Amino acid sequence: MSTNRIIGIENSENGPVRDIKPKSDFNKRWFALTLAFLFLAGGVTGGVYYFLWKKKQTGEKSRLSSLPDVEESESRKLNPDSLPDSDELKKAVDLYRKGYLKPAQSALQQILESSAENKVKSYALVYLGILADDEGKFNLALDMFSRAISLDEENFYAHYNMAIALRHKGMYREAMLSLDRARKLRPELVEPAILKGELQYRSNDLNAAEETLLSAAGNSRDPLAYYNLGMVYKKAGKFAEAKTAFLSALDYAAAGEVAYKSAAQLGIIHATQGDLPNAKYYLERSISLSPENPKYYYNLALVLYRMGETENAARRLSQAAGLGDQNPETFLYIARLYNELGRPQMAATSLRKAQEMAPQNVLVLNELADHLVENSEWSEAVSILKRILELSSETMARKNALFNLGRVYLSIRDLPAAETSLTRAYELDRTDEETLVLLAEVHRRRGENHKAVTLYKEGLKLNPDNLKLLKAQGELYRDLGLLTEAEESFRKLAEHPLHTEDDVHTAWQFLGDLAKSQKKYDIALSYFQKLEESGNAEQKFFGSLASADTILAAGSPASSALPKIETSIALKPDSEEARILLARILMKIGDPSSVERAEEELTGLISWSKKPALTSRVFTLRGILFYRSGMYRRAVDDFNRALELDPANQEAFENRRTAASRLN
Repeated sequence: MSTNRIIGIENSENGPVRDIKPKSDFNKRWFALTLAFLFLAGGVTGGVYYFLWKKKQTGEKSRLSSLPDVEESESRKLNPDSLPDSDELKKAVDLYRKGYLKPAQSALQQILESSAENKVKSYALVYLGILADDEGKFNLALDMFSRAISLDEENFYAHYNMAIALRHKGMYREAMLSLDRARKLRPELVEPAILKGELQYRSNDLNAAEETLLSAAGNSRDPLAYYNLGMVYKKAGKFAEAKTAFLSALDYAAAGEVAYKSAAQLGIIHATQGDLPNAKYYLERSISLSPENPKYYYNLALVLYRMGETENAARRLSQAAGLGDQNPETFLYIARLYNELGRPQMAATSLRKAQEMAPQNVLVLNELADHLVENSEWSEAVSILKRILELSSETMARKNALFNLGRVYLSIRDLPAAETSLTRAYELDRTDEETLVLLAEVHRRRGENHKAVTLYKEGLKLNPDNLKLLKAQGELYRDLGLLTEAEESFRKLAEHPLHTEDDVHTAWQFLGDLAKSQKKYDIALSYFQKLEESGNAEQKFFGSLASADTILAAGSPASSALPKIETSIALKPDSEEARILLARILMKIGDPSSVERAEEELTGLISWSKKPALTSRVFTLRGILFYRSGMYRRAVDDFNRALELDPANQEAFENRRTAASRLN
């Protein structure tokens, strides 16, 4: 009799468990490990690249993650004791082990129709069950194993492989019953214990799985048992224990599938914990053990990228792309990292490879559309999005394709096409307020503000917590001069518990400007003070600048505005507006040193400013300074130069007349 073991835990949180079959030298069987995406958290998830054209359901999650571990696993075999004494069975098994599966299946069927002993027929049925299981015909496999057991209740392989088929169907309780019968027949084998641990894991009984696999590993020193134990620990969040188990698996295996997968798991865990040097070490080791696996090169490149080794990361990523992969999604991951590395052409090449491999894969096409939009390749982006719409049958997928088409049309200012796409999207999902935001934007650009207001109100009825809508509504009211309505919208935005930093800064700016225009200077300063206290340098700059201007407008001592404007200039030394306001404050202070400094600031601005309208303002301000100092000729000259740069400068025109009169 013989046994054969195959990797069997098939998701990202598990490791391999071996199936057992008769005969040691059967043809290789492969089971894919279907793995969920493992995000490298901590230090690895920084530098993320966000979906630009996806809906809000994406949750702004990082697109840079470790690749799913989907490589297939070669069976590992144990030498069997013997087969029943049957030449026909031996010939059928010989065909099976050489890979002639159809002839083997035919020979096995002939045994069932012959007058062979029940034990021989039982083994023939086991092989037929294994063939059916390999083809995913699990019900047929179960029928074969049941018939094998009815002919020979002592057939260990029938019981064990029935447990495997039941596992494939998700019938874990029934699989455990079959496995218990198999374990009673061959208690000395470690394979049933490993499979039991897997079934306990799949039933989410992690404590029992840990106990089973810990015993199996301790009794056998089997690297596969340690690997599976590590996966159980990992799912339970026991990362220290998981690392110990994977290290044991790596040490005992030394080479082969369990070894390189253990090294890869150690790399992922260290990366998750932010230990990038150790992550790098183990991922490099996984590559040395499995040099043809493109996913390991990608994951190493991701870690190197986070370590700042961009050239090395690019080299490893190039190796991953060069090795290729059966799964087109691998090239999507590679493209994302190429974008992060600032190599958009390489990203485009990877996306084209994915498209060539899977021209009707909607995920691939969406990713390609993202790239095209990001690079303003509008025509092809529209073509790809239309193709996605054709391929999508589900309502939500079609809605998203239409939504993204609408965004592209809006970007290229094709407002009729944008309205058509977005209207169709809204008809498919009338609960999606995001579509209403874009439809309202279409109407705003057409000047149909009343329609935009109606859509904002409708969207906020659907979701009062949609801050994007609330912000857009407030901005529209502001632009329409409906200040009371705008104030209400921005107050709600500022007070909402879910507001972002950008939301609240926008609200404070508006509320501060509104209070200032209403000459409620103390209230305005309270809002601008909030901006000054922001951790955002841009907001701090704006807050300091606005506070200085408000202090002047309020008639307060100009000297109290000086620290504010100096803070602004320190944050943004090349700001012309800040330096003009500084000159105004210095002129307001009026002492000789302040006036001299004001003239220096204005003269400096005139020498390097490239904006005619702004330079005209600077000449006007310096002309006023000269006029106040009694230098009427120089004042008239500056007012004339201001009008040459901006003939519509009314302040310069009126001041020139006054200065010329005084000069005469």
